[in-house]
Amino acid sequence: DENLTVSGTTSQYAVLRNMEVVLGGFLTQADLDDESKVAVLGWGAYSDLFEEDEFPVGQTITIDDVRFEVVGVLEEQGGFTGDDDTVYVPLTTAQARFFPQRTLSGERPVAAIYASVVDESQVGAAISQIERTLRERHDIGPDDVDDFQIMSQQAILDIVSQITGIMTIFLGAIAGISLLVGGIGIMNIMLVSVTERTREVGIRKAVGATKRDILLQFLLEAIVLSFTGGLLGIALGMGGATLISGLTPDLVTKVTLGTVSLAAGVASAVGLVFGVYPALRAANLRPIEALRYE
Repeated sequence: DENLTVSGTTSQYAVLRNMEVVLGGFLTQADLDDESKVAVLGWGAYSDLFEEDEFPVGQTITIDDVRFEVVGVLEEQGGFTGDDDTVYVPLTTAQARFFPQRTLSGERPVAAIYASVVDESQVGAAISQIERTLRERHDIGPDDVDDFQIMSQQAILDIVSQITGIMTIFLGAIAGISLLVGGIGIMNIMLVSVTERTREVGIRKAVGATKRDILLQFLLEAIVLSFTGGLLGIALGMGGATLISGLTPDLVTKVTLGTVSLAAGVASAVGLVFGVYPALRAANLRPIEALRYE
């Protein structure tokens, strides 16, 4: 037994949603007129119900103890819409056998209506026309609130973009805090290093090393330390991305050269910024006091 979504629809659904049929065909108007017990499978539903090399067209499946003949299989859609895990049956059949509810006027309800425009520039006009038609059909007065909702693909994309933007800000804040904590850690390590190597600094200055030489030495050490940690983080990130792709085929992760270069550059910059104070402290040590330090 498989837990799949059953959707009642019309013969034009695949055309409106740009779905390609890879095996058999889609529902026909005759199927709707006759309330036929036929079904079209999304790619995920086909994979769950049949073996990999098994030809499903002409075979039967059982939906709530009702036998349906498979007449087609749709191309894999991907994403998170759930279309791949859906079994499509004629709308009239679904209303008669699975969704027998009626409206107050005695009509059979539908959950959603899909519409397509001939040109992108006509989306606004089409929405207005659909809204007027539905208000008339539902007998909604001029001052009454709609009992339906109209959404365009652009509106959905705007919502997704807004959610993505919020997630980007949230993840950026987490990354910023992580960089700050990591930078403070690097600064503390370098301060400890300066303290432990005070005598070494004094000896180098006594033999002719300048403040610039000491400053560059400790700055380079901080950058190398941060860069090494960045490389380790990049390796862990690439491993995590590979693991996610393997566990969730619908979610494809990609690590680009630009991303790796940016991460390495940011890691080096953190080492440079937070290594300045320890390097200045080492460079400003007086040679005599440094040599006397135990």
